[in-house]
Amino acid sequence: MGRGKVQLKRIENKISRQVTFSKRRSGLLKKAHEISVLCDAEVALIVFSSKGKLFEYSTDSGGAAAALFTACLETLFLKSIVLEGKEYEKRGIGTPLIKKS
Repeated sequence: MGRGKVQLKRIENKISRQVTFSKRRSGLLKKAHEISVLCDAEVALIVFSSKGKLFEYSTDSGGAAAALFTACLETLFLKSIVLEGKEYEKRGIGTPLIKKS
């Protein structure tokens, strides 16, 4: 028999949530590597933990992940996008590039 479907809802237990994040992050990194090898694709992956810690993966050693990260942050700040109900500014990840008057 196969595995059952996972109910997609927030894990309330902090420790279980962190363990699940770590396991799934590892799986996601593995899948990113696999698709880059199998399809000869360039892959850049950026993941933030709930505490704002950055995890990145890139098939290009020339800094593609860093460039993608910078571009994404600029876009997010300029558009004032809110992540999980919290602004990036509140998470200590950075400050907006343009301040609203």
